[in-house]
Amino acid sequence: MQHMMVVTNPFYDLSYYKGTLNANEMGAYEWNLDGSNNWETSTLNTINLNQRFISYLGTKWSDMISNHVWYVDGYSNFNSTPKTYLNAENSGTSYTAKIGLMYISDYGYAADSAYWSTRLYSFGNAINDNWMYMGMNEWTISKANTYTYMTFEILDSGGLNMTYSYGVGYAIRPVFYLKSSVTYLSGDGSQDNPYRIGM
Repeated sequence: MQHMMVVTNPFYDLSYYKGTLNANEMGAYEWNLDGSNNWETSTLNTINLNQRFISYLGTKWSDMISNHVWYVDGYSNFNSTPKTYLNAENSGTSYTAKIGLMYISDYGYAADSAYWSTRLYSFGNAINDNWMYMGMNEWTISKANTYTYMTFEILDSGGLNMTYSYGVGYAIRPVFYLKSSVTYLSGDGSQDNPYRIGM
């Protein structure tokens, strides 16, 4: 069973994703309880995301999500540009599942284009210009290639770091790809008029 921990970070109140929750109500998870950076054996992957989360969505919505090949290799350090990580995320160790986590490059390219040549370790300067910045330590799906027990996290201060895959609990945001048969119905993506989709 996956361990739950409490999220307590100094930048928590800056998060746009917490809604009305306080820090004590946010769940945090270890990337892999077995002490490795093997995503295939991670209970966060197999139990929390691809059993419990899928079940919570219900059949109507989970049927709209496609099985996807997730490339879980990252890079050898935490001080490279979004493009470097994007290149590393297009090949290597893969795992097929419906639900994953964000890639490092997703976070990097979510910032204003002025930051795309910036090394992600220094992305704390971009927190006001990155719509994915959450204000909490958060896991990515990417592992560190040169260490069998290290993975990448987005720091609460906005930069990228490499840390142990176990013994620490961070926030997560499930990520998925929709099937090609899913179509846009209406909405502009705002809080008052969200996108509506269907099959």
